[in-house]
Amino acid sequence: MRGQGYDPRHRHAVPVLHVERDRERVQAIIRAMDVLAPWQPSAWMQEPEQSLVFLSGRDLRLEVGLIGGLWLRVPDLEELRIADPASLASLLRPSPDRG
Repeated sequence: MRGQGYDPRHRHAVPVLHVERDRERVQAIIRAMDVLAPWQPSAWMQEPEQSLVFLSGRDLRLEVGLIGGLWLRVPDLEELRIADPASLASLLRPSPDRG
């Protein structure tokens, strides 16, 4: 989905780019969101281009914003540099056979 601010009560108010329900693939996406250590938070003044929204049923568990394909905006941690942005980007593209 684009931007940040997902509200499960109004889930049709934002365009959804991809839904992933495969547990192994979701875990791979989470691993790919590893950040460079030591953490060096930044303070970007732009809104995220996309958000990753993690739900349990209809309950929002976490929303992480992607900035420039290189940074994650994580609630209460500012922005963190992704360690391997190419891996994350490849996992976020739906495979042709899955749609």
